[in-house]
Amino acid sequence: MQGTHLKKNISFASYWLGIGVLVMGSLVLFFFAPAPAQASAATIVTHQVTGPQIPAGQKGTLTASCDSGEQMLSGGFSGDAFEGAVKVVESYPSAPDTWTVTVDNSIAPSWVQMTVSVYCLQASPSIRTTIVHATQTTTGTQTVACPRGSVLLSGGYAGTVQPTLSKPVANGWQSDATTVYAVCARRHTIAGAVATVSLTTPPVEAEAGATATCAANQLATGGGFSVDSGSARPIVSSQDTTTGWSVAVAGSPYGSPTTMSISVVCNSFP
Repeated sequence: MQGTHLKKNISFASYWLGIGVLVMGSLVLFFFAPAPAQASAATIVTHQVTGPQIPAGQKGTLTASCDSGEQMLSGGFSGDAFEGAVKVVESYPSAPDTWTVTVDNSIAPSWVQMTVSVYCLQASPSIRTTIVHATQTTTGTQTVACPRGSVLLSGGYAGTVQPTLSKPVANGWQSDATTVYAVCARRHTIAGAVATVSLTTPPVEAEAGATATCAANQLATGGGFSVDSGSARPIVSSQDTTTGWSVAVAGSPYGSPTTMSISVVCNSFP
């Protein structure tokens, strides 16, 4: 009987010893286990490439690309030229991570130097961007829409002349260029309203600009412009400011001052 009783006491002590080890082990894990990873806030980063001077009588093409792991939202440009004679005939997504700009300096009085920018999203998870485009064989305005269930991020244009408009319309992009592009997000993007602002185009040998701004807690993912009279003006710059879209225009010798509308696409990434 004593032997049996002794075995029960040893078993009882072992039980509480095991409980103590488990409790201490849990406390160690509680205090020293790494904290769960937190989703980083969505951030737009800009990559810029400045090309060499393009002589009068020539065209020049320039590209900028996102880094690995970044997701392209849109692209833009700025130009430096005599009397603001910048004629950007192409500004479009040439690849899922690359923005391309082409300037036609064939009838300009002097050289022009361009800077192309690409705006990239640093966020997780992926917003799964897709690029859609449409090409027309006749002159006129056309709109390309994002696929059903996706959200418009930005758009662009390509052709042989500078368009009079390149802007967001509903959930798509509109332009009078030969080819119109729309960049769309298929996941993890909440669409916001399109904001606009107007400016009066300046006289010859002058420049004017304005910025359309997004609401708080929204990011500017793309933007564009439209000249109300339908008369082309040299677009000196069209670029993102993270919270808005800024466009600068030069005075045109081909007509009197008119009104230009600047648009920005505003989205959020939960």
